[in-house]
Amino acid sequence: MQGLRAGRLRPGTLWVPDTWSLRCDEEARRPSALVAASPQNAEEQAFVDPISINLNERA
Repeated sequence: MQGLRAGRLRPGTLWVPDTWSLRCDEEARRPSALVAASPQNAEEQAFVDPISINLNERA
């Protein structure tokens, strides 16, 4: 802990979504669906694809 403090960091609380909640799953799908339906979707996906890692491909 002292090493972190020496690095000018301090402890804090970080709140994250409850991924065990069914509502979390629903809320994640809602904005995803909006983005997919966006008129700019093709342009935005063309930007994201080259910088994304396909976890289904084996190296």
